[in-house]
Amino acid sequence: MIPPPGQADPGTARLTAFTSEPIPDKDPCLLPPESGYTGLENQLYRVEVHDATRWKWSRENGSVTTVIERLLASEPGKPGGAVIVAFLPAFLAAGGWDPVAAGGRASVLTWSAGAATVAGGWLADRVLGRTTAVILGAASCTLCAALLPPTGAALVLLVAAGLTFALFPAALTAQVGEATPPSARGTVFGWYSGASYVGLTITPWLAGWLRDITANPAAPIFLAAVLLAAFLPAYAWFRAEVSNSPTARA
Repeated sequence: MIPPPGQADPGTARLTAFTSEPIPDKDPCLLPPESGYTGLENQLYRVEVHDATRWKWSRENGSVTTVIERLLASEPGKPGGAVIVAFLPAFLAAGGWDPVAAGGRASVLTWSAGAATVAGGWLADRVLGRTTAVILGAASCTLCAALLPPTGAALVLLVAAGLTFALFPAALTAQVGEATPPSARGTVFGWYSGASYVGLTITPWLAGWLRDITANPAAPIFLAAVLLAAFLPAYAWFRAEVSNSPTARA
């Protein structure tokens, strides 16, 4: 072999490979090597010897992905956020606020979330990590929503709700994309977005019905907090499904 320009003559390094009889494992969940092909968890081992000091070894020769077969939750927070924005003006007006001022106060949440969305995605990618961003954002936004009625929709809480809301939708969407092979992303995101629109259709009606039967203007806001809180166990399920998938062992 003619060595590339600038490199010394090939060395005499050699690789000796051999097989040995495996020690039987008593764990009934572990299949013996002689069982043959066992599914997606099989690995292709690769060895490249370049010279006496440079060689490559790997058992992963491509991206490891997992398929999402179903989604338990829609795009996070949208139904809960929609309920807050829709019913907070009526809650404030019932407390004596001018309707125009009440609508302006409620819009603080959407303005805060919209202004911070890009920054929230950057924090999830570069600082917090996506999983931490999703949990922190959802939990904090839930707490802010629950505190809105007893504080009369304090301005600082509306700003905080918008900022923390901005942390988690983009991070979760990125994780759904990571866990879905390219060939299935169109279908998965179709269901993902479709479930969100269904939630946006049903939850305002449910919030209005709850307000009517309880005669309590704060009832829809508390419902929004419950919807936001319900996302957390759904997200825990999603992470467990991804972690337990046999193809998610990168």
